[in-house]
Amino acid sequence: MQASLHDYVEALLKADSFETAFDIYQQEVVRLGFDGVLYSIIPQAIIQTEFQINPVYIVSSGYESAFLDHYQQAQFFKYDPLIVALQEGTRQTLDWDGEIASDYILRNAVSREIMEVARSYGLRHGLTIPLMSDERGVAAASIVSRESSGFEALKQAALPALETRTTLFHNRVMTTPDFSSTFSKPLLDTFNTKQLGYVLGLASGLSTEDIAYSLGTSVGYLEQSMLKLRRKLSGVSEFDSASVNRNQIMYTAGLLHLLRDDVLKRVPPLRERPGKSKKSGKTTKSRKAASSF
Repeated sequence: MQASLHDYVEALLKADSFETAFDIYQQEVVRLGFDGVLYSIIPQAIIQTEFQINPVYIVSSGYESAFLDHYQQAQFFKYDPLIVALQEGTRQTLDWDGEIASDYILRNAVSREIMEVARSYGLRHGLTIPLMSDERGVAAASIVSRESSGFEALKQAALPALETRTTLFHNRVMTTPDFSSTFSKPLLDTFNTKQLGYVLGLASGLSTEDIAYSLGTSVGYLEQSMLKLRRKLSGVSEFDSASVNRNQIMYTAGLLHLLRDDVLKRVPPLRERPGKSKKSGKTTKSRKAASSF
């Protein structure tokens, strides 16, 4: 645990993995008097699929893991009133027992069930701190307490420090692609090799013909692969029109920082076709040069 805010920031900056940074953060949550924390970033592309791809949730040891298992198996994330609140632009910290959170919780039977199930697992009180709601997706941390009589006093005393430390942790994650990739992995795993290679090739400035050559396939096959990917990210069947276009796919690739070495290693080397005439001033982009935006 960190003795001061300065020590906390320094420890976060020295963290060499997401797991280390999260451990530093959750220790601060406990030091402030709370029991546990759940943190998540849900990419917009996952929301677009209407949660056909499950989001990633990271929890500390003090957060009831049995509830998280129940939550995920029941796919409560599709109806979570606190996620709805984030999507609708709520920026202030939500006390689960407060008026604003209650407005979302009481909207329908499923929302009420989610909170009733949480409390049945001992999560009596909670604070959800909104951290992001924009074209990238949504992010928040939910901090929980089993305290019954003293929770209001704890909240009043610790909330400013809790919000500051939570925001600093989130900013560390968002500015470090290797950390934030923890949450885009389920989305990335839905791409097959040809789809991933096509997106990475386009993002690297290669033509469709060059990418087809690199991947050992045809231009027509790549176009069909892109159509399948567009439908997948639109959340529609193979027979329906895709609402997500190719430009949006490329924009998503940029948001997810897909031009990373660990992702590029998943596809064959992408390069221009041998003997291709080059325009004046144009240089071939190598695998190394295309490793970042």
